[in-house]
Amino acid sequence: MSKHLVLLGGGHANLHVLEALAHDPLEDCKVTLVSPWCGQIYSGMLPGWVAGHYRLDECQIPLDQLAAAAGADFLHTPACSIDANHRRICLGGGNTISYDVLAVDIGSAIRTDAILCEPEYVVPVRPAQLFAERYRRFVCTGDSGPIAVVGGGMGSVELACALRAGLGQGIEITAFVGRSGLVPSHPRPLRARLLHTLQNRDVAVITDEVRRVDATHVETRAGRRFPTSFVVLATGPQAPHLLHGSGLKLDSAGYLKVDACLRSLSHPDVLAAGDCASLPFDKITRSGVYAVRQGSVLARNIRAVMTTGVLHRFRPQRRALYLISTGTRHAIGTWGPWSFQGEWVWKWKDLIDRQFVRRFSAY
Repeated sequence: MSKHLVLLGGGHANLHVLEALAHDPLEDCKVTLVSPWCGQIYSGMLPGWVAGHYRLDECQIPLDQLAAAAGADFLHTPACSIDANHRRICLGGGNTISYDVLAVDIGSAIRTDAILCEPEYVVPVRPAQLFAERYRRFVCTGDSGPIAVVGGGMGSVELACALRAGLGQGIEITAFVGRSGLVPSHPRPLRARLLHTLQNRDVAVITDEVRRVDATHVETRAGRRFPTSFVVLATGPQAPHLLHGSGLKLDSAGYLKVDACLRSLSHPDVLAAGDCASLPFDKITRSGVYAVRQGSVLARNIRAVMTTGVLHRFRPQRRALYLISTGTRHAIGTWGPWSFQGEWVWKWKDLIDRQFVRRFSAY
């Protein structure tokens, strides 16, 4: 009897699964990709789009085309809930889909739990498709009011610099990086480079937590109020709500717990990768750098589960290379304790990013 493999989400790892299936289909297996988006915006290029270096279509991977090349059905619909005990997923419109094996790669949400606000007052950077829609609407209004970027990670630095490059000097931009400052877990030289870059781009840096956002202001925990017309949330990851109540074993933060082979600890017919997964490794951050590396392991292990083959372990790299765009055609790189910067770093990042999108768009 034919088995049914469902790929839930079009994240970095599931892209590798589809690519592997396009080159080597599974016998006697139906494959279905479920995603609310026809195109997956590559997050590494999103700041470049904001800065004006790319068209949005240059940053997107066409999931429908990739699914077709893999011989997979494509369901362009959101998933509403997972029932792992009965191997089924509730989809938008009240439909359901059953599976024999499920691969979850839905990323993470943006943290909002520490900020009092209504959803319409803030613009999370994820999902990237919704961010792009709301940013385009903001630009079309011609509003030249102040912009706030909330978060102290690399992504917030990239977006603050990109907004400056894309909108010019006539708009006030403030980065609210929190009391711990920029990228507190990284070496001091990198932190200094990032702070210096923001200051050179005329981005104000506030080292306080944001407590509240309303229609016109951002308020910090110290009680200071800053006028804003557009508030970007880049506050770090939060477990996706879709996993809640799924019956899958989750960690204390709500992420899907998997073993070193990316297999669910509670349901062996479920695998997961990327930001939605909780892996059994210390000091591994939720980042596309690691999600991309998980892709080939996920593809091999799906095949192993479907064919009762041998599972392979994911072995995260000891050090990760990060390339951080800074608005103009300039970037900062970091690898372990070392950091570096220049136009050549941007060219390197641009080459890597374009190759990644081109790789999965060539079907």
